[in-house]
Amino acid sequence: MKRKPKCVQKLIEYGKRHHTPYCLMIALVAVLLFFHHLGCFLKEKLQNLFGKKRRKQLAVSLLGAAMLCICIFFIYQETDLLGVKKQNKTGVEGREVKKVSEEISGNTTQVVLEQGSKASKEDNTANTKEASNSTMKNPETQNTQTTSQNIQSSTTKNTNEAKPAETSTKKNSEQNKDNKDNKASDYKPKKKYNGNPYYISVNRLENCVTIYKSDKKGRYSIPVKAMRCSTGGKNTPLGVYEAGERYPFRALFYGVYGQYAVRIVNDILFHSSSYDSMSKNTLIATEFNRLGKSVSHGCIRLTVEDAKWIYDNCAYGTIVEIYEDEVSGPLGKPEVIKIPKDSVWDPTDPDVNNPWISAKPNIKGVKNLHVRRGTSIDLLKGIQAVDSCGNDITKEIQIKGKYSLQVVGVYEITYTVKDLLGRKATRKATITVV
Repeated sequence: MKRKPKCVQKLIEYGKRHHTPYCLMIALVAVLLFFHHLGCFLKEKLQNLFGKKRRKQLAVSLLGAAMLCICIFFIYQETDLLGVKKQNKTGVEGREVKKVSEEISGNTTQVVLEQGSKASKEDNTANTKEASNSTMKNPETQNTQTTSQNIQSSTTKNTNEAKPAETSTKKNSEQNKDNKDNKASDYKPKKKYNGNPYYISVNRLENCVTIYKSDKKGRYSIPVKAMRCSTGGKNTPLGVYEAGERYPFRALFYGVYGQYAVRIVNDILFHSSSYDSMSKNTLIATEFNRLGKSVSHGCIRLTVEDAKWIYDNCAYGTIVEIYEDEVSGPLGKPEVIKIPKDSVWDPTDPDVNNPWISAKPNIKGVKNLHVRRGTSIDLLKGIQAVDSCGNDITKEIQIKGKYSLQVVGVYEITYTVKDLLGRKATRKATITVV
């Protein structure tokens, strides 16, 4: 029997020492044997073409090239298969075992839930029979019992159907929740407690101001108030500053004025929306209605109520941070009421001469109703609500009260609506079922 080449023998010994996979050993042996026989074949063919010296040089060159290829291939396979794949072998097996266990637990859960659903179906069937028998005795309660029974059965069905989904997606839901929380809490006040009770953060991108107060550890982490504002976009500088001088009325750029101005840095101030003069009844209504957009020349515009709050409560040295974030803030971005174009007063101004102070929302079209038993009724038909400034807020109406269109009687209901100034309107009506 022909003896194996030394390189093949050494490869086999190396594989035994390092526990090389058999498939890799077979591949490497095959490659080595291929190059060995190729060298022998070329040696015989080239003997007649070249002289002895030339033949030796060519043979050495071919042998060196073959060995180089073998080394490159072996090094690649060694680092790839023996290094990475061997380390991941236990991990792959572990994942397979985990997957099988999850499938087994999932099947068990599904079987239990299916049995539970069958039992619930039987219970619902029995309840249906009992309800039908009682309905024959008392026809007036037929609609109510059927509705409650449908709600109960649908609730049971939805609960049973929701359990497998909760089991299979519990990890994903927790991960998504963490990501959402991280996104919402990306912004944190940069400075610690400096002796002032509040910390003002201004989201330049979303035009929203959030006021924080300090916790027991001396960090400004408790949001207490949110304000809708108008920044100047890139004209409003990002950074951390301290509140400075303040003015009850301040002249601004381009011949306009603002109430309750508080300096942030250089020519950048907090102040109310623009006025034509240093008079509270010269508000520019179009500028007020643009609060929430980046329309200022660098200052931060607010309603009079919010500007006055900063003026009164945020002392000298209060930290003001201007930043950008896609999330408005932990308290969101509040809405501001719109005013008519000919209005000259800020509706949030607490001045006693402000005509908006006496304005209130109103609900129109409320009247007593008479209906026949068993018929339907639209309680919002012909009803309209407006806020203190005359804006339509019919969609905000809430109706409270108990009534039954299946039972003869007189019932009382209440219409309530609340506008963006926090003022409420209430109207009452009766429903007479005959």
